[in-house]
Amino acid sequence: MTTPIDVNRLKAKLLGPTGNGADAKAAPPRSANGKASMPTIKTAAALRTMTFPPLKFVVPGLLPEGLVILAGKPKVRKSWLALDIALAVADGRFCLGDRKCQQGSVLYLALEDGERRIQRRITKLLPSFGGEWPKKFHYATNWPRIDQEGVEQIDAWVELHPDARVVVVDIFARLRAPSRAGIGAYEQDYAALLKLQQLAVRRGITVIVVHHTRKGDSEDPVEEVSGTLGLSGCADGFLVLKRTAAGATLTGRGRDIEDVDLAVQFSDETCRWTILGAAAEVQRSDQRTRVLAALADAKDGMSPVDLSAELGISHTNAKVILFRMAKAGEIKKVQHGRYACNFCNPCNHVKNDNPLNEITGDSDRVTAVTGVQGWHTPQLSESSGDDAVEFLKSTGWKA
Repeated sequence: MTTPIDVNRLKAKLLGPTGNGADAKAAPPRSANGKASMPTIKTAAALRTMTFPPLKFVVPGLLPEGLVILAGKPKVRKSWLALDIALAVADGRFCLGDRKCQQGSVLYLALEDGERRIQRRITKLLPSFGGEWPKKFHYATNWPRIDQEGVEQIDAWVELHPDARVVVVDIFARLRAPSRAGIGAYEQDYAALLKLQQLAVRRGITVIVVHHTRKGDSEDPVEEVSGTLGLSGCADGFLVLKRTAAGATLTGRGRDIEDVDLAVQFSDETCRWTILGAAAEVQRSDQRTRVLAALADAKDGMSPVDLSAELGISHTNAKVILFRMAKAGEIKKVQHGRYACNFCNPCNHVKNDNPLNEITGDSDRVTAVTGVQGWHTPQLSESSGDDAVEFLKSTGWKA
C-alpha cells in the first residue's frame, strides 16, 4: 500500500517561501529594501564550458524528460497506450514493439477510471505475468486539481521516490484548474500546464498528459490538440494518435526530439500498440497493395473515379497513385484514363455497327459470315484439306 503523503510537512522544503511551485528551490533573492534583485545573467563563453547530464528518454527516441501531451480523439485507445508505457517503465520491459524502457517508479493518475477497470486493463496488458505485478507502478483514481495543490502532491510523491521516472495524468481535464473570468484563453491554457512543466524539468522526469484533439482534422499536428496553442506551446513535446482510412498514425513533435510520423497498429487480442515503421512508407506500401488487389478484380481496368469509389479515397489521391504506379511500372495504362495490373488483359468491347454482317463484339465465337465487304467466298474442294473445310463449315460456310 502506498505511504500517505504529508503535504504540509514537505511543502516548505519542496516549494520554498513563495509556495507557488514556480521556484521550488528558493524564493527570488531580495535586496535590503525588499525589492527583487537583478536576475542572474551569464555569458556564452561560460555556457560553453558547462556540462549537463544526458537527456533521459522514457521511450527511446519518442518520449524525453519534460512534459509531453498525448492527444487523440475519444475512444482512439490512447489510454491503453499511456497505461502500456507506464507498465513498461515500472517493469523495465518493451513497449510499442521494440522500444525498451529504463525501469523506474511510475505514478499513474487514472482520473476517469475505477479500480475494477484498471485491474481488467492491466490483466489484459500483462497476461504472461503469473506472479506479482510491478511494485514500482503506483496509481490513484482521484487527485486534487492544480489550484488545490495537485502539482504539489505530485512533487511530494516524487520526493518520496528518488527513482521516479514517469507521471501519467489521464485525463488532463480532471486535473486542470477551472477557467477564470477576465483572462484570455491562451494565457489560461499556458498557465494550466506551466506548473506541471516546471516540475517535470526540475525533477528530470517525464509527465505524460493525456488530452483530446479537436473535432476537425488539420494538416499541422500542433493545431490538432484541443484548446489554444497555449497548451502545445507550454509543453516540451506532444504525440498525436490518429486513425484514418489509411491506418493509425502516431505523430510526434518536440523541443528535444526529431519529428516523427509513425504508422502504428492496435492489437485487439493484446490491447497493445506496435510501431510498424515510418507512416509514409507503410501507408504507401499498404495503399499500393490495395490498388493492385482492386485492379486484379477489374477485367476492364479502372479509372481514378472507379478506384476512388472502391477504396474510399479522394479522386485526387486515386489519380495521383495510379499515375505514380504506372510510371514506376507497377501497373499499366490500357487506354485513356484507365489502368490495369500488369498481368491482366482487359477486353476492349467494341460494338460493331456494320449491318452487312452478323459478327458481333459480344461473343468470342463467329457464328455466321454473310456478305462481308472485301471478302470473297473461298473455292475449296476436298483437296484443300479436311481441316480447312471443317473450319469453314464451323463458320457457316456452305460449299
